[in-house]
Amino acid sequence: MPKGPDDLYPKDYFPPFPTGAESAEPKVLREYLEKVRNFANGTTLKQIEWYNESKNPYMQKAKILRGIAIVFVAFGGLTPFLTASKILPKDWNGYDWTQIGYIFLGMAVCLIVLDRFFGYSSSWIRFMITSNTLQKDLAEFQYDWAILSAKASSNPLTPADCEPLLKRVQTFALKVHSEVEKETTEWAAEYRSNLAEMERSARQQIESMNPGYISIKITNSENSKDGVSIFMDNKLVAQGIKQPYYLLSQVFPGQHLIGISGEINGITVKDSNIVDVASGKPADIELKL
Repeated sequence: MPKGPDDLYPKDYFPPFPTGAESAEPKVLREYLEKVRNFANGTTLKQIEWYNESKNPYMQKAKILRGIAIVFVAFGGLTPFLTASKILPKDWNGYDWTQIGYIFLGMAVCLIVLDRFFGYSSSWIRFMITSNTLQKDLAEFQYDWAILSAKASSNPLTPADCEPLLKRVQTFALKVHSEVEKETTEWAAEYRSNLAEMERSARQQIESMNPGYISIKITNSENSKDGVSIFMDNKLVAQGIKQPYYLLSQVFPGQHLIGISGEINGITVKDSNIVDVASGKPADIELKL
């Protein structure tokens, strides 16, 4: 048995115009137009269904991330007031509740960054907008098709009468394709932007963590009996130093407590101060025994 048009061209392909002697018969033309209309409706409905189904996972993940972030922001912001009003103790197992509040605020920022990088909220919104636009286009097409069909039904249908209907299908199909292409382009642009921003942020983070240096000037170090002991953040880093200058290298950026200790005339003398170290730059501090 020879294959007919429906066998040669699956439903996902645009049905070909009938050929042969029967192509001019009104019944054949009407059947063909019905296939074309069903094709346009079917492919668009599938596209709408895809967007409606695809948005659900993004919506759920976006709500979870944003919801937890809101809770973290609220808790982190209220922590100082809760500790001041003694609703929360000043510390918990040795940890200051105020510092814990900052941790929760940082976690909230991380959740928002995750949502933005993976595009959960933006994809959810983009899918909803595209689905609504396609539904509007489909409704407009269906009404226009009804109007054009009514005009063509007054006389026996001819191939020339099919032209306005086929052109309307063409306009509709191109519009649907344009909406889908627009959504895909927005996704690609957003993804590239997120990648570039993540790379820029990572590069800045790495650069900001480049170690710096601390140049310590020690007054009266030569008068110390056994030399000077140097401490950074209460940890011994050098001892027996008698020269007036000492350089601490490979120091992470941030504030550090620098202290010295030495024995002069049988008395232990100490001095300390805080120095702020910038990324990749030297910091100067002067201490005296």
